[in-house]
Amino acid sequence: MTPAPVPAYANGVETVTLEPGTLLESLPIFPLPTVAFFPNTLLPLHVFEPRYLAMLEDVWNGDRLLGIVQLREGWEETYFGAPGVHPFLGIGHVMHRTEATGDRLNILVRGLSRARIVREVPNEFSYRSVTADVVDSDASDPIETAHRLATVRHLFSRLLAGLDGVDVAGAEALFAPDADPSVVVDAIASALPIEADVKQDLLAELDVPRRADRLAGLLVQLAATPPDAGFSVPS
Repeated sequence: MTPAPVPAYANGVETVTLEPGTLLESLPIFPLPTVAFFPNTLLPLHVFEPRYLAMLEDVWNGDRLLGIVQLREGWEETYFGAPGVHPFLGIGHVMHRTEATGDRLNILVRGLSRARIVREVPNEFSYRSVTADVVDSDASDPIETAHRLATVRHLFSRLLAGLDGVDVAGAEALFAPDADPSVVVDAIASALPIEADVKQDLLAELDVPRRADRLAGLLVQLAATPPDAGFSVPS
């Protein structure tokens, strides 16, 4: 059975939550080559392929849930078929859509949760669907989690201080005392200019202290070779 997503409202805007353990039996997926989609992040997409336009029409008229999954290496050879995808994906809620020039759509997807693909589901559509199990991050050791989070925040603040022309005001929420450690780590990981496969590894890591530790190492590397001013600070 597929439990319905739970609607909620933040600042008057409808949002959706998914409980860990929820099994989505037929989730449409949008495979992309270099995107690891984290919870609580926003992803704008420009959609133009007919199969994905058809998918978005069904998603928009349904529960608006969409799986964003990264393609495995070598996807180019079978792109128009069913190339391999990574087992962990991000489930998002399509918040907005606008018509673009021609048969195209611009959409905005809000990340809801991590999920693990259980199996691919055969269907009669041109797009692909999977059964996905919603998974939760593990921060069961609060002392270790807090220690690793403090390290990430320190390194991130040092990285920001070394960048010219970057507006850091939007990052204030990441330093709030009551901020969820998993949300903070995911927001920073999503924004960093690092390889897509590295981000995918962070998405697949459910243990928050280990994820934060890996992120800290990446922040040290970036501090040694700072990104350019085009770096986008997460909010």
